[in-house]
Amino acid sequence: MRKALCLTLIGTMLMMPFGSVTANAEETVNETVVDAETTEAITEETAVGSESLVNYVVVDQPSLTSGSQQMITVGIGDGTKELTEATLTYQNDTTGVQAEVSMTNQTESAAEFAIDCTESGSYRLVKITYTLDGAIYEEDFETMGIDAKWGVDTEVETNPDDVTVDEDAMDDAITVEEMPDGEDAGEVAIEDSSADTITDALQSSETEQDMEVKSDFKAFKSMVIVLDPGHDATHRGAQCNGYDEATLNLKIAQYCKAELQKYAGVTVYMTRESMNCPHPGTSSQQDNAARVEYAKSVGADVYVSIHLNSGSSSAHGAEVYYPNGSYNSAIGAEGAGLAQSVLNNLKALGLKSNGTKIRNSEDNSLYPDGSLADYYGVIKRSKLNGFPGIIIEHAFMSNASDCANYLSSDAKLKALGVADANGIASYYHLDTNSYDAVFQAKYYYRNNPDLQSAIGTDENKLLSHFLTYGLNEGRVASPVFDINYYMNNNADLKAAYGSNRMEYVNHFMTYGMKEGRQASTNFNAKAYKNRYADISASFGDDLTKYYYHYIEYGEYEGRNGTANDNTVVVPSSKGYVNYPTTGDSYSQYMYRLYNPNSGEHFYTASTAEADNIIEAGWRYEGIGWKAPRSSSVPVYRLYNPNAGDHHYTMDANEKNYLVSLGWNDEGIGWYSAGSNAIPLYRQYNPNAKAGSHNYTVNYSENQNLVSLGWRAEGISWYGL
Repeated sequence: MRKALCLTLIGTMLMMPFGSVTANAEETVNETVVDAETTEAITEETAVGSESLVNYVVVDQPSLTSGSQQMITVGIGDGTKELTEATLTYQNDTTGVQAEVSMTNQTESAAEFAIDCTESGSYRLVKITYTLDGAIYEEDFETMGIDAKWGVDTEVETNPDDVTVDEDAMDDAITVEEMPDGEDAGEVAIEDSSADTITDALQSSETEQDMEVKSDFKAFKSMVIVLDPGHDATHRGAQCNGYDEATLNLKIAQYCKAELQKYAGVTVYMTRESMNCPHPGTSSQQDNAARVEYAKSVGADVYVSIHLNSGSSSAHGAEVYYPNGSYNSAIGAEGAGLAQSVLNNLKALGLKSNGTKIRNSEDNSLYPDGSLADYYGVIKRSKLNGFPGIIIEHAFMSNASDCANYLSSDAKLKALGVADANGIASYYHLDTNSYDAVFQAKYYYRNNPDLQSAIGTDENKLLSHFLTYGLNEGRVASPVFDINYYMNNNADLKAAYGSNRMEYVNHFMTYGMKEGRQASTNFNAKAYKNRYADISASFGDDLTKYYYHYIEYGEYEGRNGTANDNTVVVPSSKGYVNYPTTGDSYSQYMYRLYNPNSGEHFYTASTAEADNIIEAGWRYEGIGWKAPRSSSVPVYRLYNPNAGDHHYTMDANEKNYLVSLGWNDEGIGWYSAGSNAIPLYRQYNPNAKAGSHNYTVNYSENQNLVSLGWRAEGISWYGL
């Protein structure tokens, strides 16, 4: 935004697109140029009796020296009518002298003018007369709302970028001049402002406490954020120093979106995903209006318009515009806090802070309640639709230092996008644990071999793939969440969300786990709670914690996360643990216990034996696996009286050999299921003096121990 001082191939230029407008003047600026000290150019739309055919104005240089030549380009019509003549009238406001110049060059829909500036002063365009298909048109720039100025041996102040107003809602709006020190009634500039300063500036009754309550409220609900990458290939932004604003805006927004998607309960939409205009055939004003309407249609909680600045070569830094305190003071206060949070994060990158700002209408254009309207169309329309809109001007494309430090690589553009996201997340207190319940990078990597060579182990890239493609493809990235299962087994959600998969993700993270909803065939929180007394003793009725326990520990420990309607809880005879049992006559749970002194794991189906060793200081770790009560393949249990640990094997020869070495034969510990059942893997620790073997149904645990130096000894036996 605020960019017109840089366009095409020549230094800094000012572009001002126009389109069809209503009968009343509007504050509709699409392109603006502003340096931090306020050197800007604007773009506005206004009716001139009938429909205006002027599409844009480009002023080549915001300031030049006497004797220089100023180049002006005016876009006229749509190219379907022949442009044969055009005369531009301009005035030196310092001397009051007007002059005319005929076009020196033309294309199908633009006229170019060369103005010889021989005297010092402040210049502006007055009117243009042109001929299309033989018909003569005369349009007054002031009437159209076009403030096209430049200085000769002096600097002039022009208006800021992107005042884009809905034609139906903002018939009364006009342009506002930005004052050098932010003292004008049309702009309030706040540098690193506190909540009190913001409140004073807004002249609002909103208190700091009110602002905190508003912010905290958003933290506990699913949030929809709409990012608006300003401009597009049709409605171009600034172009200077070899950079194209529309392209950079899109990249910054994409990086911001990727970062925001890491937060829980957040849905991010973009007003455009490519360089194409999202609303073909529209003027810049109509396009911006449609973008805000799109945000409304997707249930936006906030609208963030992403832009870059341009102005004099010395202007640099970042600034953020937010809603005024009129009409809905809560939205103004929310926008003020959000703007400051974003600016703080941009400042942390090293960007100069030019402050957070509001711009008010100067012709007393009013909101429906009679209060003073905002100047920028996207901000006003957002407020009218019930959510705050802010405009972020990240850096100056016209400044060599800003370009080199912040715009010259994708990594630097990513830093801007991430800073925006961090500012948003910080203000709304978004949950940084975000997608942990539905996405585990290692799980996703391990269970999707095609991604291993294409993406590798980069967690951010894996998450981006999951959110962008994996969900739609039905890929599973967590042991407790399967998007297809959740969609197909929750009829109430299906009716509410249809095929919008991100809504199911947000529901599961925000509400589903709290309700104990099953989201995978592999895990049922309520069954997990009933099955493992050690876990239920710690977590009680907080069902969310059972999901995270299984993700972080349960699967790794080989715990059974699936539902079993026959599970029965048997209290410990000594009051230690409530032991789950299978509740049938053909299977039994094998309880797993751990000796913190020796490092040995011990397995038994006897609750009495488990009680005894718990009493001796062992820790109960829940169910190791489910074993048949009887089979043709026994698993022998042996005890080493010297080392004090146990060994288990279904190999009779191994059992006999260990007995010959002095081990005690303790008989059959349990039975193995058939080879088509669930394998239990055996690992050996060559460094341990006791507890040297481990047994697990979890292949990931097996592989992890091997990576730590244990020896894989194959399958020990089979469970159910």
